[in-house]
Amino acid sequence: MPVVTLALGLAVAEGILKATDLVCDLRWPNDLLLSDKKCCGTLTQADGPTVIAGIGLNVNHAAFPSSVAAVATSLRIAGGRSYSREQILIQMLRAVDQYCELLQEQGPQAIIEMFSRASSYVAGRRVTVEQDGTVLRGVTDGLNESGFLMLREDSGRRTVILAGGVRPA
Repeated sequence: MPVVTLALGLAVAEGILKATDLVCDLRWPNDLLLSDKKCCGTLTQADGPTVIAGIGLNVNHAAFPSSVAAVATSLRIAGGRSYSREQILIQMLRAVDQYCELLQEQGPQAIIEMFSRASSYVAGRRVTVEQDGTVLRGVTDGLNESGFLMLREDSGRRTVILAGGVRPA
């Protein structure tokens, strides 16, 4: 499932790029960022052989409440104009099909490599990670063969991050 989530993030980023010319950064495992602010989150869940995906994208919001304004943005804020939700959806659906096909034909490693190139969070980024009620601090150290984030903790220990909030330190 982690690689499916990564593939969905890549697909959404590509759909946004094609519809708006805006380039998103990918924060492992499921956030898309513009100017270091979150514009989109994706979720995936397996139900037998089926994957259920959810995509929450801020498209034409002109502003956000003060409680989230420092961390949230929209395509409109980032791009300086309104965008067609329909065109974004069309481009995203095309890209989702392409990345699902790529995953089936080439396997997880292709997606992991693409995500690693597209994300400034995968390697060499100083972060904090909230995991299981504790906060880990360190530098990101790539993705493992399953698509999980590796963290080189300040102690020198290399830890697999299975889930949790990854934030810049």
